[in-house]
Amino acid sequence: MNKQPNNSPGFDWTGIPDVVAELDAEGRFVYISRVLPGINKADVIGSHVLDWIPEDSRERVAAALESVRRTGQPTTYEVSSHVGGETHWWVTRVGPILTNGDFTGFLLINIDVTRLREAQRELESKRRFVELINNATPNIMYVVDLKERKVVYLNQAGCDFGGFSEHEAIELGYEFIHQVLHPDDFARLEELWARWDHVRGNEILEADVRLRHHSGNWHWFLMRERAFARDEHGAVTQVIGIAHEATARIEMEQRLAESERKYRQIVELTHDGIAVIDAEGKTVFANPRMSEMLGYTEEELLGRTMFELVAEQSRDKVYEGFKRRQTGVTESYEVAFRCKNGSELWCLITATPIMDNDGHFAGVLGIMKDVT
Repeated sequence: MNKQPNNSPGFDWTGIPDVVAELDAEGRFVYISRVLPGINKADVIGSHVLDWIPEDSRERVAAALESVRRTGQPTTYEVSSHVGGETHWWVTRVGPILTNGDFTGFLLINIDVTRLREAQRELESKRRFVELINNATPNIMYVVDLKERKVVYLNQAGCDFGGFSEHEAIELGYEFIHQVLHPDDFARLEELWARWDHVRGNEILEADVRLRHHSGNWHWFLMRERAFARDEHGAVTQVIGIAHEATARIEMEQRLAESERKYRQIVELTHDGIAVIDAEGKTVFANPRMSEMLGYTEEELLGRTMFELVAEQSRDKVYEGFKRRQTGVTESYEVAFRCKNGSELWCLITATPIMDNDGHFAGVLGIMKDVT
């Protein structure tokens, strides 16, 4: 019959999930409730507890036992065991066994925390993996507390760009945002963050802002954010975001907008009529001079076909020319237009085909000079 711990005579410890053991005053097993598969309980009884402790942990366990012996106070330690190719982790609570007030041994309660440790290792592995991705990406990744308006996480790319450590960025709070955000973009950023007050789903919100590089230069970034944490009412309290470098795109858009503005001025101020016809022959653009020449408003011209606007004697010529435009031919020829007031207007038309990115016919650009 297995010997029961001296302080609990007759109690069946085998019914609990933890491993209960009694050691004598020298640290040798006199009782153990159960053992791991592959271990014979008879081999354990009489052996020293340190014989079952990995070598790198023996000194720590010996110190714990000595502390219990000396102070009479329980203590806790954690060790691993390697049996049958498997590793088990244990948290052990060890206390003194007293007989008539005299120390006579140790009572050990061993809790198997293997699954917990494996889950922790897996979680830590995933955390390191995510951290590796965060620090490897060239994009700035961050987490912002919306209530305090402060950064609570900044990846390595963000630190390198701004010249701050993550600790400095967090400690500076809202001042960090003041130091890196362009003064003209505060309203845009606050507008973005204010929109989170009305978000209850998984929407992604975006904004273009300028951030200061540690060299002092300003760079455009596209900030894309989604909810990261919510309060008990479902309101967003933190957002996680990725800031993509967008300087090249923004500058290109600005150049295109400026170019468009200049060309629109030229088109609107030129003495020639200019029209754009789509692939079906309908007018999709007409400049003010075109409207003036034919007596129609721009709104009246849009949607009309060129065949409706030319005089009857020129319709066949325009129709045949439109078919040649579909093959990529550019040419000039004279055409008689029928003005809104019924009069005829002779124009020299230069018609150029418009092709899409795939090389397919998309319409015609026509420039009309009054030769009446």
